[in-house]
Amino acid sequence: MRMDGRQLRRYCEAKLADLAIPSPFDLDAFCAALGRERDRPVVLVPIALPGRAPCGMWAVTDDADYIFVQKQTSPLHQALIGLHEVSHLLFGHTGSGQAEERTDPVFAPNLDPETVRYMLRRTHYSAVAERQAEMLASLILAEVGTWAPAEPAGPLPPEVDELVERLEASLAHGGTQRRV
Repeated sequence: MRMDGRQLRRYCEAKLADLAIPSPFDLDAFCAALGRERDRPVVLVPIALPGRAPCGMWAVTDDADYIFVQKQTSPLHQALIGLHEVSHLLFGHTGSGQAEERTDPVFAPNLDPETVRYMLRRTHYSAVAERQAEMLASLILAEVGTWAPAEPAGPLPPEVDELVERLEASLAHGGTQRRV
């Protein structure tokens, strides 16, 4: 589906109108509210990612959606990254379902593909999906004006802690051969 700039903005503004956005804005609270609304947890996970890795990811497991956000950046950038990934979730961007969209060994060699159903990255979805996610994230930030830094509400489940450790290890030790 092709969209010009005006169509894209109208499409994203319609999505924004359907959202309950906390004020002052708190990304973790927003994710928690989305999880309650969807009857499926949406968990914010700050993570240390190297420069060659994406600054955010959305990972889907059988039990929850995890929004990974670069923790080594400014609060504003964390909010934009997190909202970009959440926007993919809100729009239902799931890719084509091909095997390479799952946790492939080139990108994350230490991740168990049985744990993560799929993990979207910029190299695996269309430019339209990227434009939609970025536009909606920007519109949400423009709407809220202020925000709180990305912080988890409480301790993460052990399996998520393990997933974070594996992601950090995979990405820190050359798990990515290309910029994604």
